[in-house]
Amino acid sequence: MENRADFLHDTSHRIRFVYTPKHSFWMNQIEIWFSIINRKLLKRKSYLSIEQLEASILRFIE
Repeated sequence: MENRADFLHDTSHRIRFVYTPKHSFWMNQIEIWFSIINRKLLKRKSYLSIEQLEASILRFIE
């Protein structure tokens, strides 16, 4: 390889590096939201269908 960029962009490698920009604060907000749903809604509950799960999540959001 001639330089580092060529090496990192080579598709024959098994491992691929992806750099997250520092301004990706919105991803933290999404992680927090799913954490709240998991902790307050989904923990220790069981649903018989996807429709029940969806209805429960929508009620929680409202």
